Amino acid sequence: MTGGLMVAEGSNILLDPAQVCEGNTHRNNRKAKRLTGKLAEICKNDTSLMREIKRGINLGFRECENQFRNNMWNCSWTIKRSMRRILTKDTRETAFVHAITAAGITYAVTKACTMGDLVECSCQNHSLQKNQQKPSKTGGNGQDGSWEWGGCDDNVNFGFRKSKDFLDARLRKKSDIRTLVKLHNNNAGRLAVKQFMRMECKCHGLSGSCTMRTCWMKMPPFSEVATRLKEHFDGATKVIARNDGHSFMPDDPSIKLPTKRDLVYTEDSDDFCEVNAKTGSLGTHGRECNITSNGVDGCNLMCCERGQARKHVEVKRNCKCSFKWCCEVTCSTCIDIKEVYTCK
Repeated sequence: MTGGLMVAEGSNILLDPAQVCEGNTHRNNRKAKRLTGKLAEICKNDTSLMREIKRGINLGFRECENQFRNNMWNCSWTIKRSMRRILTKDTRETAFVHAITAAGITYAVTKACTMGDLVECSCQNHSLQKNQQKPSKTGGNGQDGSWEWGGCDDNVNFGFRKSKDFLDARLRKKSDIRTLVKLHNNNAGRLAVKQFMRMECKCHGLSGSCTMRTCWMKMPPFSEVATRLKEHFDGATKVIARNDGHSFMPDDPSIKLPTKRDLVYTEDSDDFCEVNAKTGSLGTHGRECNITSNGVDGCNLMCCERGQARKHVEVKRNCKCSFKWCCEVTCSTCIDIKEVYTCK
């Protein structure tokens, strides 16, 4: 398989996850012969797991769009021709997409295990990890109490493993710089879920006294995972291949080596000011901007110094709300006039 074909397959897997398993059907017999190992296990009579994998990819893309809603590049994944171009590159944006979708698969599969939606897994019996803090013996209301593990943590190890099987299976035998970078960013996304599990407890006792607490380990909210990865995007490291052909190092020798949690890339980002079909840029014409901001959402940066147009729009909101016994709240509708600026 050539490098170009590998990149295309690896990129499109996020936009069309079902294509991974299509080789097991009538559409591509040669692909079916190559589909072996853990990837074949996912595809073989495993529609429930594939459903969660697709759900996880969509979760990642939606949160990507949310994190970049005020940036020049806004991660508009529903326009697939644009995202497909982004995924054939190796920029900061590509790094974030790989990380957030790997995290999304980990999250969705783990959640499905906890909810009992997958026959292959369930929530995980708790075992105290090395250096892990035990719950405080002080109850939630400040009274002394005892505690015990609930015995059913979010099974993040299963979600982590299935994300790795699905995204990394075809890349593991490659050692070119793009593959190494993609594997690194995929792993960084998964670690953003796994390494930030948190303890959650439920109180038991008369009149809410919390004389006993049952505790378990739970995943952080996915928005928190995405925010952490966005911080790594802002501090991503540009890397080059080492002479050994199996690792990379920072392009700038004065920059420290990236950790497993950091995002890395090899190509500088494209100019997203104008529409460019070759790069996947959708441009910023017509995008709403903040006239008072000096940041990336400000009109000066967002509009690439082209200027902005001002208009007034009507915004409806609930107002003059009143409570009616016993269970009804009635509101009037008020109309506000909002000043909106969009890029020329």
